[in-house]
Amino acid sequence: MNEEPSGDEFMVLVVSLVYVIAKGAVFYRELLFTALLGRSVRQRLPLVFAPLAGLAILLPVLLCFAAKDIRSNHFYVFLFMTLGMAWMIFSTQLFPVFGLSVREDVVEQGNQAATVALSGALLGILLAYAGGNIGEGPTIWTTIFPCFLASAGLLLLWFMVEFGSRISLAIAEERDIASGWRLASFLVSVGLILGRAVAGDGQSATGTIRDFAYQAWPSLGLALVAMLAERNLRPTLIRPKPSVGKYGLLPGLIYLVIAVAVLIVLGRWK
Repeated sequence: MNEEPSGDEFMVLVVSLVYVIAKGAVFYRELLFTALLGRSVRQRLPLVFAPLAGLAILLPVLLCFAAKDIRSNHFYVFLFMTLGMAWMIFSTQLFPVFGLSVREDVVEQGNQAATVALSGALLGILLAYAGGNIGEGPTIWTTIFPCFLASAGLLLLWFMVEFGSRISLAIAEERDIASGWRLASFLVSVGLILGRAVAGDGQSATGTIRDFAYQAWPSLGLALVAMLAERNLRPTLIRPKPSVGKYGLLPGLIYLVIAVAVLIVLGRWK
């Protein structure tokens, strides 16, 4: 990257900033100031703070592990922080594809299970994005492309789990909080793995894709595990309200342990 920001870098910043202000205002207005049928805003707080938690993770990544030009220039730090916020807010527009909606399930229905699941989705997206910011690169596009690759991989794996298990039905219709925790933990775990898979110094698009495929494949195994788990852990007529601890937090912890083990095996990025 250049010492002085280029025209396309200013363009990315302006577009991201305008999007964050416009769409972010709508996102937080609905969560904080839209009260339907007396539903408590407090139920939505995990989703309110999820983007802020994501930014709190992203900032030290940019200051410690991003390209030298980013670490030494506040403009670039602000650019990628703003882009990260826009990245998360834009992802909420895609959530209905997976059977869940911030507006319908969280705001209108007051569904706590959906709140938990979508909070995990935002963190997972941010972790995938943060990984793409790690390492050296000559232009912002050598950072943005890995971010896109990791985020697209996460959405694809989420679609696989949804297609293979219809976990959204347990969350949106049965309001099963344990299912919400499992999905949230799965998406955070996949975000960790995919973010690590794109971390490292920028190279050609072909090389980035090749390294991503080589290092990201454990996330596919985790998706298969999640699909199999849903067959045994989802609500049933005999067990309509599964224990959150046993059927939600414990499996979620196992997903996270698997993800951390993968990160340890992969080691430090190059």
